[in-house]
Amino acid sequence: MSKQEKSSGSNQVNLPLINPNAAGIDLGADRHWISVPVDEVDSQSVRSYSGRQDL
Repeated sequence: MSKQEKSSGSNQVNLPLINPNAAGIDLGADRHWISVPVDEVDSQSVRSYSGRQDL
């Protein structure tokens, strides 16, 4: 692993950016969290929804 890939002073590794337009979804029992690139949404890149309502 190169020095550029590893953050200094921590165990975290910086992964390469593969698809900058990909979204992330975390489905929980009570809330669903959705993250999209900042450019695609009105500067609000992370939103949450109740897990008990229809989306």
